[in-house]
Amino acid sequence: MKFFVDGRFVPGKAAEPHMLEERKRVKELKESGALLWAYRRPEIGGGAILLIESDTREGADELLESLPFVRLGIMSCDVEEVESLDFIWATAGN
Repeated sequence: MKFFVDGRFVPGKAAEPHMLEERKRVKELKESGALLWAYRRPEIGGGAILLIESDTREGADELLESLPFVRLGIMSCDVEEVESLDFIWATAGN
C-alpha cells in the first residue's frame, strides 16, 4: 500500500537541533525502499510531502513515528492511502 503524507512544521518547535538525525533517518527509509519520494514545501516555510510504502496503515504510522521530527512533535502529518492510476494508461485507446 502507498500513503501520501503531508508533513507540516508545528509553529514554535525548533527543527534545526534535530536536522542531522532527521536526515539520517530519511536516508535510511529511502535506502530501505519504504520512502518512495520526498519533496520540501518551501511555499509554507517548510514541511514535506512524502510517498511511503507499507503493508498497513499502522505500519505507515510506525514509519512516520521513526522520524525524529514526528516523534518529537516538531512536525505533524496528515496521511492518506493512495492508489496508482496506471490502469488508465494501460487501457487508453482500447
